[in-house]
Parts: sequence; C-alpha cells; structure tokens
Amino acid sequence: MDRRSGEKTGLLSRRDFARKAALAAASAAIAPAALRAAPGISGDLANSEGQAPPSTPLSAEDQSQVDARVSAILRKYGERLSPEQKDEIRRLSTELQKPMIRLRSYPLVNGSQPATVLKLVADAKAAPARPRR
Repeated sequence: MDRRSGEKTGLLSRRDFARKAALAAASAAIAPAALRAAPGISGDLANSEGQAPPSTPLSAEDQSQVDARVSAILRKYGERLSPEQKDEIRRLSTELQKPMIRLRSYPLVNGSQPATVLKLVADAKAAPARPRR
C-alpha cells in the first residue's frame, strides 16, 4: 500500500518479500524429506539424494599420482587419523584427480601471456614517512 494515498500498488513490499522468501526457503528444505517419506514415490527418486555418482576409472598414471598424494598425506598425518578418515582421504584424492586432469590438458607454453595483468597506480598523495626509532 502506498503510505500517502492508501492505494495498493503493484510493487511487493519488503515485508511481503521477506515472508515469501522465508516460505520458499522452508519449502525447499522440507521437500527432500517429504519425498522420502511420501508413499508411492519410486525408490530411485527418493533415494537419489546422498548417493555419489559412479566414478570413472583413472588411468595408471593418474592412479599413481593419487596413490602418491595419499601416501604423502598418510605419512605426515597417518597416526592422527582414524580408518574412516583415511578412507575419506583416498576418496577425496581420487575425486581431486578428475579436475586436475582437465587442468593439465589445457595447452600452455612458456610464451603464453597471463589472462590478467597487474597494473600498479601510484597514489596522488604519498603516505608520510614514519620516523625511525
């Protein structure tokens, strides 16, 4: 409502926006639990959340890099880690290798220019020098 004239405008007030945003967030948080609890929903749809997609096998070279990374971490922190944490490190190292393969496949030579260049601009007003103690 317009404060001055009392007429309703087509605009959304801040209070209405906040209320609708809170309802949307709450419904998004509740929806996955409601799918699992609802009878008649296929098991694949209800259980798809929380399952990892099938991993693609790595080449022998990539697997050796994963093994080297895992062994370096376990050599440094192994006595402090539980068996579950060690398994998680192996899994995460394998998952890390996939983006590394894509990154290393990018063609780059010594003459390649950087994407951005740092340009320093001198301040118009220099900071006063501190007296030495």
